[in-house]
Amino acid sequence: MRNGKVSTSLNMEKKVISSYSRKQQMIHIHAVDRPQVPPLPMPDRFKTEVVYFMTPPDELGINQAPANHYWINLTSARQWLEDYVIEVVSPLAADAKAEMELTDYQETWLEWLLEHQVEHIRIE
Repeated sequence: MRNGKVSTSLNMEKKVISSYSRKQQMIHIHAVDRPQVPPLPMPDRFKTEVVYFMTPPDELGINQAPANHYWINLTSARQWLEDYVIEVVSPLAADAKAEMELTDYQETWLEWLLEHQVEHIRIE
């Protein structure tokens, strides 16, 4: 252990990896706005779930975000982590909303975002 931050990041990575079979495909989340932060491995299915957490590019004044780039509002991230749920809106009816409980890996990812103050990510 070199320092607390490295240890914490390594613990987060181990937590995500140990939650899933090593046979399962993994992706990596990169902190675009904080390149010194080590990437976080996540299950491949997170590629389809990240949209539940992202800030729409038009709200940021961006016409079109680069492929696999997402922005996350840290105030929202903190709230999701405190509530341990995220509100999901149906793509078929904007007034149809549901709360979904966070998975362990989503919780780890939100902790990673907040620990490192990451708002712009890239998925590989």
